[in-house]
Amino acid sequence: MQRIIVSILCLLVTNGFSQNIIIKGVVKDASTNAPIASAEVKILKTELTGKSDSAGNFMLQLPEPGFFVVGAYKDGYLDAFAAEMLFTYDKSPFVQISMESLSKSIGTVNISRSALQSRKAESPVGAQSLSIREIERNPGGNRDISKIVQSLPGVISVPSFRNDIVIRGGSPVENKFYLDGFEIPVINHFQTQGSTGGPVGILNVNFIKDVNFYTGAFPINYANGMSAVVDFKQIDGNTDKPKFRFTLGSSDLGFTADGPLGKSKKTTFIVSARQSYLQGLFTLLKLPFLPNFIDYQAKVKTKLSNKSELNVVLLGAVDYFRLNTNVNDGITDSLKLKTNQYILGYIPDYQQWNYTIGTSYTYFGKAKHQVFLSRNMLSNISTKFQNNDESDPAKKILDYRSTEEENKLRYEQFRRYGRWSVMNGGGFEFAQYGNRTFNRIYTPAGPQTINFKSDLNVVKYSIFSKWNLYSANGTAAFRRA
Repeated sequence: MQRIIVSILCLLVTNGFSQNIIIKGVVKDASTNAPIASAEVKILKTELTGKSDSAGNFMLQLPEPGFFVVGAYKDGYLDAFAAEMLFTYDKSPFVQISMESLSKSIGTVNISRSALQSRKAESPVGAQSLSIREIERNPGGNRDISKIVQSLPGVISVPSFRNDIVIRGGSPVENKFYLDGFEIPVINHFQTQGSTGGPVGILNVNFIKDVNFYTGAFPINYANGMSAVVDFKQIDGNTDKPKFRFTLGSSDLGFTADGPLGKSKKTTFIVSARQSYLQGLFTLLKLPFLPNFIDYQAKVKTKLSNKSELNVVLLGAVDYFRLNTNVNDGITDSLKLKTNQYILGYIPDYQQWNYTIGTSYTYFGKAKHQVFLSRNMLSNISTKFQNNDESDPAKKILDYRSTEEENKLRYEQFRRYGRWSVMNGGGFEFAQYGNRTFNRIYTPAGPQTINFKSDLNVVKYSIFSKWNLYSANGTAAFRRA
């Protein structure tokens, strides 16, 4: 009996370790979004190959986890490659590969495969790309996108705990960040108002497919970037079945999930939430301030038809900064007592919350049409009471409240004319900024009270157009206006 049990356990262990990783994906035409059948699909640097079916779908099996690039090849199309992804037994992202037709991009020209692989990017000057491998393996990055960007060439390292990104001496506020085409003004917890830095990043690295970092030749549809533009692309939820993961970090607890919605599997989702427990740790360490944060991120993608799709993106965070007024209980060290009293005397209670929600509609016809509609919201609240006595409203010496609301609409049209590709579009933005400040200052002449109120409404608009001329091995010339 004992031998039978041992044999069964060995068989289960063997089957567990011999389980292959299933990679699923789809190959589509970049211009029409139509599925491409009979395309050769290969995992680079391996001998694993397959074919796409009539619906463009393919499935490959990996014997072991790792970072891999999936490529697609077919006569009449430019070779195409998906971003490098991490495939594990519990995490196998859905792979989407978009291929460009040779007849639409460069006309009647004979081109070899080796020439296609050296094809240049449309914005070669000051453009860098980060793959998921570089993000995961960046030393000291701690899987924080903002810290990883700080290590790139041209970025000045700031000697502090903050994630400020300084490009050739420019201010951190001069950087613009985009997530799946939506501008996200806030990417860090406890972000300083008017800047973009903070001690902890908000973005979930597990959802990032790749990062494009521009320090020059900014994409024309991403306006107002002065020092840099950082473009984050997210993965889509898998179409197989829902998957759930819990993570425990050194300072937070997280939850992520992705998968299909409904039996048709035309809609997929990814969602994550994270809660820190820094407040408890700082209490145990007897520190005078108690930070805490929550963040959430989600994406829902729906295939409305073979030529249209709808995306919804959500990103947000809530940050708290409370005072530990009981920090001196049981402490006899006079220097530490005075230090804590000094910190408690000038640091206010602080709360910040923000969110970005956006929806985009894409239609593939003779041209590719995209409409982006989004809303950003940021709120900052700081309060302070004399001697930290919140029981008496008359002792309030600071009440600061500010809000930033931005509503944005952008339209883009992309079309090819032989060797030319043309992008036209425009945008509209309505922003509201408000400030309410109450501050009581004690002077030798007596207390003085400041009551300040301001409201500012701003309307912005943009029109843009771009032309690219393709040669046999890439973009030979391009013009912008």
